[in-house]
Amino acid sequence: MVCVITLLTQLWFTVLYLIAGKVVGLPGLPPIDILGWIFRGTIGGWVIATIQYLVASVISNFAIPVAVGLLGGISGLLMANTKAGIFYPYSLMVLGMNSNKDDNMLGGLLPTFFLFALFYILLFNLIGVRLLKKR
Repeated sequence: MVCVITLLTQLWFTVLYLIAGKVVGLPGLPPIDILGWIFRGTIGGWVIATIQYLVASVISNFAIPVAVGLLGGISGLLMANTKAGIFYPYSLMVLGMNSNKDDNMLGGLLPTFFLFALFYILLFNLIGVRLLKKR
């Protein structure tokens, strides 16, 4: 369900982006690259959602998963500006959406991006299933 909500949120922000561009009078159409950024950002969001769901299902306290998400988001922004950012799960959404720079932040690392996104989604899902089976 979280993955569907993430996708719908990304699409909603795309609509708002397009409307805002027209309201301020930007001419022409937005770059076609926006579709790739939205798709990659959604995949990165799924990685974060998987981690946060695991943390929230293991820790019954509300504040700790929120704090983990906050620290993960801040550290993800910092890591996205380093060469190691592609390996850090909380930076994958930033890198996927290309939100910090005008040039392509992933460069030739697109296969690596998808590989690590898939790795983290599978890893945290498997950990979550294993922990739930033990309960």
